[in-house]
Order: sequence, then structure tokens, then C-alpha cells
Amino acid sequence: MTDSDRIAESSEPQQTTRPTDARAERLRPLLWLVLIISASTSLVLWSTSTGVLIGLGFGLLTALSGMSLIVHHYHHRRG
Repeated sequence: MTDSDRIAESSEPQQTTRPTDARAERLRPLLWLVLIISASTSLVLWSTSTGVLIGLGFGLLTALSGMSLIVHHYHHRRG
């Protein structure tokens, strides 16, 4: 008697990594560029005390791009 709910076992190993997407590969350098530029701009604006609100905006942009890089890394890592 066969079990209809049982999944057939395959001799081929299953691929656990996600396929590489060209858009995802272009996103990482862009996020790094945004992170570096926004962090530098935020640092300059905060050190000169000109445009504190603008510096805060660049600081938030820095935090968002850093978090996006972390999320991108964990979603597209291999292994």
C-alpha cells in the first residue's frame, strides 16, 4: 500500500540558495554609494552646525541604507 501524502524523495540535492537576480546585484553597490555619501554629508553638516535638520535627514538616510544592506545581505547570501 502506498502513502499518498508522502513526498517522493529525489536523488538530486535540493538547491537552498535563491537564484541570482541581476537587479539585486546592481542594488548592493547603489546602497553602498548612498550609505557613504549620506554618512559623509551628515558628518559634515553636524560638525559645522549648519542645517541641523538637513543633517538629521542625511543621518536617517544613512541608517536606512545601512539597514537595507543588512536585509539585502541576509536575503541573498549563499550557503
